[in-house]
Amino acid sequence: MSVDEVSSKLKWSDMCGLLEKVRAAKTSATKKTLLQNFMSSYRQLLQTHRLNNPASTASFVPALRVLVPALDKGRGAYGIRQARLASLYVGLLGLSKTSPDALKLANYRAPKTAGGSSGGDFAEVAYYVLKNRCPAVGNLTLRDVDAHLSAIASHHAQGTQEEVTRVLTLLVRNMAALEQKWVIRVLLKEVSLGLSASTVLTCWHPDARDLYDVSNCLDKVCTTLRDPLIRLHEVQVSLFAAFRPMLAERAVLRKIEKQMRRKTYVAEEKFDGERSQLHKRGDTYMYFSRNGFDYTSSFGGSPHEGSLTPHVHGLLLPHVQEIILDGEVVCWHKQYGVVVPKGQNHDVKSLREDGPLQVCFCAFDVLLLNGRVLTSLPLSERRQLLIGALRQQEGRLVVSKQQEVTNREEVVSVLNAAILARQEGVVLKDPDGPYTPAARTAGWIKLKPDYVEALVPDLDLVVVGGKYGAGRRHGVLTSFLLAAALSSAVTDVLSLTVSGAHLYQVGGAHLYQVSGAHLYQVSGAHLYQVGGWRPPLPGGVVAPTSTRGVAPTSTRWVVPTSTRWGSGAHLYQGSGAHLYQVGGAHLYQVGGAHLYQVSAVFAGQEICVLEGSSNPTRIANPSTKPTPEMSTLAQPPTDHPTTKQTLEVAIARAGGRLTQNPTPATLCVVCETLTVRATNLSTHHNVVKPSWVMRCLQEGRLLPWGPRDAVALLPEALEKTRLTHDLFGDSYTDPIDEPLLRDILDNMRDVEVEEGEVQEMEQLLCGGQQRPLFHDVACIVSLSS
Repeated sequence: MSVDEVSSKLKWSDMCGLLEKVRAAKTSATKKTLLQNFMSSYRQLLQTHRLNNPASTASFVPALRVLVPALDKGRGAYGIRQARLASLYVGLLGLSKTSPDALKLANYRAPKTAGGSSGGDFAEVAYYVLKNRCPAVGNLTLRDVDAHLSAIASHHAQGTQEEVTRVLTLLVRNMAALEQKWVIRVLLKEVSLGLSASTVLTCWHPDARDLYDVSNCLDKVCTTLRDPLIRLHEVQVSLFAAFRPMLAERAVLRKIEKQMRRKTYVAEEKFDGERSQLHKRGDTYMYFSRNGFDYTSSFGGSPHEGSLTPHVHGLLLPHVQEIILDGEVVCWHKQYGVVVPKGQNHDVKSLREDGPLQVCFCAFDVLLLNGRVLTSLPLSERRQLLIGALRQQEGRLVVSKQQEVTNREEVVSVLNAAILARQEGVVLKDPDGPYTPAARTAGWIKLKPDYVEALVPDLDLVVVGGKYGAGRRHGVLTSFLLAAALSSAVTDVLSLTVSGAHLYQVGGAHLYQVSGAHLYQVSGAHLYQVGGWRPPLPGGVVAPTSTRGVAPTSTRWVVPTSTRWGSGAHLYQGSGAHLYQVGGAHLYQVGGAHLYQVSAVFAGQEICVLEGSSNPTRIANPSTKPTPEMSTLAQPPTDHPTTKQTLEVAIARAGGRLTQNPTPATLCVVCETLTVRATNLSTHHNVVKPSWVMRCLQEGRLLPWGPRDAVALLPEALEKTRLTHDLFGDSYTDPIDEPLLRDILDNMRDVEVEEGEVQEMEQLLCGGQQRPLFHDVACIVSLSS
């Protein structure tokens, strides 16, 4: 019997209808009620089916995979992100890459513009693109969708990307737009129902989350916990099944004795590696990460393969037939005999045998030994069993050392020793405590230098850019680009010399507060080169603290931060700046780039662009090739005439709101000439030229209107213009360049100046000074004989 007989009776369109209702529900209680009613009906169908088919293995797994796709570890990764789906839809729908719908898919993170969907939610954007191009209802069932998703994961694991594309194409052609929206959410593992994964699991069974924490397997949750009235009294770890490891709470040094419950704890080194589980039965091995990912293919499933198992197998004593070890896989330097921090741009899963680094397993707990689950034993007993199960070898298999601590002074002493040894920190553990999977407050406490206030020096970083998030954080900035000055010659602590500066992208979890009024939305997508320098708008200074020096080639950046607001920061033009993205898989360097501070030029402003706004204004292309990852810095408009469409796109990207029917809140109307509609609107609105919009984008700020920008201004705006510009359009405060000077001089050609006015000006400027003899004479001198 197949596992999907019941799911074949549920149409995918009905499943999507349920998901829409849950997502739209206003309260958590309503959401949970909808899910519980659905699960109860599904459970009854399963019970009826098992009565008629006792050998059936049908379960709730197909539906649960849809409800909590991020917890689906058994099926494997899909290997699909927004960019690939966007490319697929553009191809299947026959869209031009420059069409509005194609640009919506490609730029889904951009905030809401003149219409369409909310920015940041790719599934929602795709729905608006597809809703007029797809049938009203699809013909697939939950079983069909589950099978197709499994096929995608299987083909991705095998590396057959053309098969992945084929399955995706099949899904697209047999679904309605709403159905595709939810398939996309499942593929991206971002269903965003407004309920946590734990809450969804609890709707199925009160103990579902506990069982998942020790198994990381939705299939096991559904098959073991069928009846919500039958509780799971004892949760055990099992061999070759990933589980959520026990975690440590963050230490507060001034309250450390209270956290230790005023008893003796043991202090262990905090290893700087990848948290891993080692499972062994005979000659069969498996390795799982903290999040349940299978790394057996890298470390080895038998003593004859992999980078770790051949070296560990002989170090486990002969009486050990079955064992589960909890520890860290670290990079060990062969020559220096030390653990290399994972921030040094080394992937422990990809180390080569002939390289300077090797894989080492640092064990600090044993959870199963020869069929006996040890999680209920105190740590002190588990440690004795751990030491008696293996033979340590430096650089391959080691057991963490322990030291007893009873008070704050001893904890500080242990931490100081760890700092001198260049270790990441220490972990304090209750020697009498059991092993509690997934628990963070069950007796383990982590302490790093970063957690101790004023222990390490502060480093001021200037926020120079931001990047939009996705999912529930769509439309807001969730990660930020920071800049730090390296030159010791910088006297102003807030100053930044761009030449030779290192720029880092830091995750937004600790900087989320910065994304308000103090950070300005950028008006483009890429970094580009400009001439001269411009002072930035007042902004924040973020002060991360780190216990380690960050090398230019490092991808490690510690981000506990504090934020303060200052003024007077300057960004100077330079050359040879090196830009690095931290936290990703690759390192990006841009040579010879000049940083250009940009802002949300039209943030909070409503603008109306009329038809007939075409203008031959051109702005040169950037000379620096843009890097897609640097999506927070603005790229200037490309070399083409401005049209209504390009103006609206530019204004929207710069934070402005667009309207086709101006209101009293509208900042201005943009039109090249005074058309009939512009004339009607000019009685209540200021009408300006497209060149003003382009100059604002070029300058990175909202410029005052001058005579050369105005088509028709209201009396109040006209009076302000007279205070900032002279009759010919020359600003009293802004610097002038050659093109502007030529325009101003051209405007002066039609002005006649009388001789008396010239003499009056000379008297005013020169006073009683002696002037050249022929200063007021115009003559022609002939050089011919």
